[in-house]
Amino acid sequence: MKFLFRNSSFKSLLLNLLIIFSLFSLLSFVFFYEYLPYATNKNHVVTVPDIKGKDLNQATNYLRDRNLQLEVSPDSGYNVTADPLTVLDQYPHALSKVKVNRTITVKLNAKIAPLIPFPDLTGSTPELAKKQLSDLGIRIGKLTYEPDIAINSILLAQINNLEVHTGEKVRMGSLVNLTIGVDSTSLTK
Repeated sequence: MKFLFRNSSFKSLLLNLLIIFSLFSLLSFVFFYEYLPYATNKNHVVTVPDIKGKDLNQATNYLRDRNLQLEVSPDSGYNVTADPLTVLDQYPHALSKVKVNRTITVKLNAKIAPLIPFPDLTGSTPELAKKQLSDLGIRIGKLTYEPDIAINSILLAQINNLEVHTGEKVRMGSLVNLTIGVDSTSLTK
């Protein structure tokens, strides 16, 4: 065997390259097809359950029972119709295949509704005002009509019987009552 490595002929060079390539191929095969699948639990997968709508404690226990971890995303949102600390979104999504002990990141509904600036409804039509308010997550309460020169315009917005002004901070999900201007003759009909 000494002779193969000391000989400086072209054949010897090719033989040495062939030995190196064969060893590299064998080690690559063992690493990629034997070691990595074992080390990364390739065949141990779980289907991600749908935990949207569950509260934080239910979601944590539900995932723990299925050998999955839970992590709360720092950028949680707010949904008026959902209870506080309810799962709004999750990643990976439901029915995805993941490995055992994978962390599922969830976005929770905030405990306290965030404060948002009240929009400028001055002179807006009721339709436009409703759209603006619903886009901000503010609910429309009672609509009252008052005779005014500004027909079909928002005259007043109130939350808890207190007038709300443009830019004033209100809680998302608040119930706002609107006063709309109408022609004085339409009220008597």
